Amino acid sequence: MLCRIYTFERDTAWEHMPLHACVSTAANDAIAAASYAQDGVRHEELTDPHNPRPMIAVLFQNAEQMLRMDRIIGAALKLGGIKVGVMRMPRRRPGSGPLAPPRAA
Repeated sequence: MLCRIYTFERDTAWEHMPLHACVSTAANDAIAAASYAQDGVRHEELTDPHNPRPMIAVLFQNAEQMLRMDRIIGAALKLGGIKVGVMRMPRRRPGSGPLAPPRAA
């Protein structure tokens, strides 16, 4: 399974009346619509529903589903003045060692 964490926020450059009062509601609706009738796509909101910058984790069975989701939600929410982002892992510096110290046996 593949996982992507999407971030959402109101576009400050948007000059029209927002279509949705709550960014979280619009984001969840867009993800639900984009994943409709697709087996193996699951999502869960990671932040409080009233958070102005919600984060939603989405699980996919394959990369094609992930790319389709990117295209659909980006286009759908752009029309409502909401920017969509994808969380990225911070790059590790060379020689920084393992992510976590080894556990004692």
